[in-house]
Amino acid sequence: MALGFIAAGFVVLFLAWNGAASKDFVQGQVPYLLSGGFVGLGLIIVGVGLMLFESGRRAGTKVDRKIDELSEVMKTIQVSSNGSSKDHAMAEAHFADGKVVVGARSYHRPDCRLVEGKDALVYAAQPLATEQGLKPCRVCNPDV
Repeated sequence: MALGFIAAGFVVLFLAWNGAASKDFVQGQVPYLLSGGFVGLGLIIVGVGLMLFESGRRAGTKVDRKIDELSEVMKTIQVSSNGSSKDHAMAEAHFADGKVVVGARSYHRPDCRLVEGKDALVYAAQPLATEQGLKPCRVCNPDV
């Protein structure tokens, strides 16, 4: 469909130039060039816009499909600690050393249910987390 608009635009441009060429005075050529030129260019621009829109739609669909595939893979390989005693003891040892789990906007106790089972936790001293502007978690309240 987009290619049809582009082709029609070039046909209109050709007809406009052909019509202008058949006139031997400028006042007769200008209407052909203006009206045919604008209509032809408009059709070409609409065709290119449709091509770009379709390309973006296809890319978005492809990204959505890849995200769905990634989500399925993550579900199959997700390793959950399920609160094992070894993990709980390690979390308590970190908290006893004054370390908390640092998140994007807040910090948590190592045994907080919001960070439980997550891989690659980042630990830091509680005063350092506070200095970085992080807020204490409202669920586990690590300041108590």
